[in-house]
Amino acid sequence: MARHYHRNFWNFLKDMWSHVPTSHGEPSLNFHMKYMCDELQLLGEWVINKQPKEYDLLINVPPGSSKSTIATILFPVWIWTQAPWARIISGSNEGRLSMFQSQMSRDVINSDYFQLIYGDLVIMRKDQDTKGLYMNLDGGFRMSTSTGANITGQHGHLIIVDDPINPKGVQSKKIITGASQWINTTLSTRKVDKANTPMVMIMQRLHEADPAGDWIKKSKDGKIRLKHICLPSTSEFPVHPSEDLVTFQGNEMTLSEWYEHQGGFLDPTRAPGPVLEDEKGKLGSRGYSEQYGQATSAPEGNEVKLEWLKVVPYNKLPEQVKNLVKDYTVDAADKTKQANDPTAFLCYATYKGYLFVFDYMTIKETFGKRVEALKGFVAKNGNRGRIFIEPKSSGVAITQYLQESTTLNVLEWKMAEGDKLARLRSISPNLEAGKCFLVQGPWNDDFIHEMTVFPNAEHDEAVDTLTMAGVNTWNRGVVQGYEYLG
Repeated sequence: MARHYHRNFWNFLKDMWSHVPTSHGEPSLNFHMKYMCDELQLLGEWVINKQPKEYDLLINVPPGSSKSTIATILFPVWIWTQAPWARIISGSNEGRLSMFQSQMSRDVINSDYFQLIYGDLVIMRKDQDTKGLYMNLDGGFRMSTSTGANITGQHGHLIIVDDPINPKGVQSKKIITGASQWINTTLSTRKVDKANTPMVMIMQRLHEADPAGDWIKKSKDGKIRLKHICLPSTSEFPVHPSEDLVTFQGNEMTLSEWYEHQGGFLDPTRAPGPVLEDEKGKLGSRGYSEQYGQATSAPEGNEVKLEWLKVVPYNKLPEQVKNLVKDYTVDAADKTKQANDPTAFLCYATYKGYLFVFDYMTIKETFGKRVEALKGFVAKNGNRGRIFIEPKSSGVAITQYLQESTTLNVLEWKMAEGDKLARLRSISPNLEAGKCFLVQGPWNDDFIHEMTVFPNAEHDEAVDTLTMAGVNTWNRGVVQGYEYLG
């Protein structure tokens, strides 16, 4: 039986499932569970054979998919059946949860069935056997930690991160960025060998800048090697990598074919259509898309719907609109974060209650280069209009500099009441009524993405600049003593 399990983590999982204290009888097996086991086994064999890792592994799956039982409870135990010397660090968003998962692994090890097969191989040390840290006689240990916790003195051959963010903290940018920073600057330094120690992160998508999004971005930029698996509850959301093959119950199909075979569902037994409809009703479109679709926005958009933002070619505009004097809104980056956050410029005009966005750009540069970029943006689109700059962060300095050194009509924008979301909602009825048009240009896709993903987007400059333009257009008949057309 030991040799049988060595060759196949999937077989180990099926037979050990009932020995996990939280399990309820026989597992409801599904193709995604076999697929996850195969992917984890491949990564685990690098650890067992002390081979260099080929990549880190990111798995996005919805709740109720047995992800923790597979990746955090039983996978570390399977590693010990062949490499009892392995040091494993696992973490979650909360210390109690991480220790609970670790305790479940320990209970499997202490079960009669496991001891019958591996009792002479995995022998626990009695002098180091706590929920947070336990060890065996071969030098292997299992250490539990939590997001933001300090880890000193221990290094792992394998690091597992299971849901580093609690869904309740998703609206706090500090929590989101703090979780990514902890993984990148604290947890990733706790490796026995940086070339050999793989990291596994398994989580629901909650925000564009969440730890999963951070890894995906770094992978696209070539900064890390990553295999990303995304398994939403239904195929209405993107499945990735859709062409990976899965052999389950004698049938071999690609991931996308398995979804089709199951009527478009990831797991029609545990999460059929009626169950998902109930969850959507409880969570709303955005929450459902995050937790069950593994998408940071609903297909139709979050606060701003995709259908509200209509793109029109320049040559289709009425001549009266083409000849309008263009105005500008500027969202300046925080002085303390100029290396990370961009400054955004939006060019727009209004006509008879309609708002036309002609151009948009962002720039991450020093103060001087941002000012020059703004001057160039205005020169390109017409310098007869007004330039409204939000009086925050570096915006005050930009306003003062341009007022003193140029003849441009630079105005400090009068802040509207409420926070960012309240201001956006104040113009949403006009957006929904189809009163906003985006002139076709290479900037459209990024702009629309940021608008429709908000408030889960990594950046929100598009939202700020369009909101400023919308407030000027629809909420203020007279702005800075200047009456708008229409």
